[in-house]
Amino acid sequence: MGTVHQLKVTLRGVHPPVWRRVHVPSTATLDQLHEVIQVALGWEQHHLHLFGKGDLEYGDNARDETSVTLAGLIPRAGDWLGYRYDFGDMWDHDIEVEKIHRAAKNTAYPRCSGGGRACPPEDSGGPEGYEEHMRALRHRKGWKYRVAKSIFGTTRWDPARWDRVDVNADLGRLAKLWAKQAAAARQQAKEAKKAEAKERAREKAAATAPAKASPTPSSPPSSPGRKANTAPASAPVSCPVCSTPIAQARTGRPARYCGTPCRQAAHRARRRPTETASRAARLRERLADDAAAVRQLADELAAALPTVDGGGQGAAQPIGWESDIIALAGRLTRLAGAIGASARDHQAAAADRQAPPTA
Repeated sequence: MGTVHQLKVTLRGVHPPVWRRVHVPSTATLDQLHEVIQVALGWEQHHLHLFGKGDLEYGDNARDETSVTLAGLIPRAGDWLGYRYDFGDMWDHDIEVEKIHRAAKNTAYPRCSGGGRACPPEDSGGPEGYEEHMRALRHRKGWKYRVAKSIFGTTRWDPARWDRVDVNADLGRLAKLWAKQAAAARQQAKEAKKAEAKERAREKAAATAPAKASPTPSSPPSSPGRKANTAPASAPVSCPVCSTPIAQARTGRPARYCGTPCRQAAHRARRRPTETASRAARLRERLADDAAAVRQLADELAAALPTVDGGGQGAAQPIGWESDIIALAGRLTRLAGAIGASARDHQAAAADRQAPPTA
């Protein structure tokens, strides 16, 4: 395993202090250190977290913590690292590198070698709220006592009690999980390397196959006084567009297409996905603009329908809006035609994307 970081994690703002001494592999990343702190202190991973080193922050809503290791961020004894858990209660921790030592044989890491006092419960209000709840539990009456009892889950909370055996049992399960994840990652990398080697061998075989082709019987025999023609014989190659056989050139490199039309058709087929995608985007913008215009026309139509109360005699009657309605109807007809044309263009673009490339 190499080296191990011996860390002292202290919960800030709580007196007497709550702390743990943990031994974590130097290759562990910050997200793995987060799991160790959660298990060792007794948190339940219900909230966001953040690591801080100078002006750099890693974790939730900050830089990626999965690629930063302890050896890279805090490589020496005496280095410090900040850790915040629960952005509401603001549980801040001080992480100090006490020393860096070699991994012991037949020892699973991470593990806990010391500590003191119990971790506060989740959602207990931070250091100030925790102290207030502790006073309420000692007072044993009032609504604050009932709130503290519901948060702590008991009326006999012992802030000095913690069990190193239980902590190491949980850390042992975490070490097994890390080992399984590392084995899976190594297996995946091994399979990827094998696949890459097979692909390189396949490409090399495809590149050297034309050079190893045997001469055809139709080749004339070379005369004793003339240099033999060592150019590779023609091999049947088909045009990918029209499937027409293409004769292999004397250089050993067959032409990709049978002629300029097929080459242009293949070029258009390669460009078609990008062009149709941009065309579809423009059509969507046109449809959105047309829809906005329809909504505007509907608002204008509603505004062009003034009514007047007939003095209580019968229903309200529209007045003076016939010309406006005729004009709006003409605009709406033209707009409907534009929307229909855009929809047809969009369908044609979709059909172009789904159709196979042809010559």
